[in-house]
Amino acid sequence: MESSPAWQLQPQQPGIKCVDKITALGVIWLTATDHISYVLAAFSSLLHALRVLSSHGLPETFVKDVFQLATVLVCMVRIFYRS
Repeated sequence: MESSPAWQLQPQQPGIKCVDKITALGVIWLTATDHISYVLAAFSSLLHALRVLSSHGLPETFVKDVFQLATVLVCMVRIFYRS
């Protein structure tokens, strides 16, 4: 016996467009795949910036501090923005 999902999509209504992303109050609600891609791209940019800082002679301890600060700030912004 095949189990049905907890939610069911309603049939498309005339005049209503089906979308995969919703922007409400400046917040973009994405699918899980889109969210993961967004997070990976953001951290990829951060790692590139850290490599540039490191290649310009910033000591490794400072590079680690910048990474920790950037990670904490991103998490704090997301928590406070959603609350």
